[in-house]
Amino acid sequence: MDLHEYMRVVDAAGELHITPRQVRKLIGQGALRAEQMGPRLYLVERGSVEEYKEQRRPAGRPRRDPFGAAIYSSRPPRARKSIGEAD
Repeated sequence: MDLHEYMRVVDAAGELHITPRQVRKLIGQGALRAEQMGPRLYLVERGSVEEYKEQRRPAGRPRRDPFGAAIYSSRPPRARKSIGEAD
């Protein structure tokens, strides 16, 4: 086992911008590959972390543009009325 191919849970958490507890949960779910070195000590494969980063969707709601339409939306933004414009 080449230790350069692995990282600690804390380092993987920092790389993924999540908590170490969430990393251990992903390991348990099989989303990240890791070697268990002790009762709570895991070494996470660097390649596994990179793969997870590539396929993970961004967290939170989609961002909005200044006109109020979702950036990821397929429909065009609505036209806004100017102040004083009649219906």
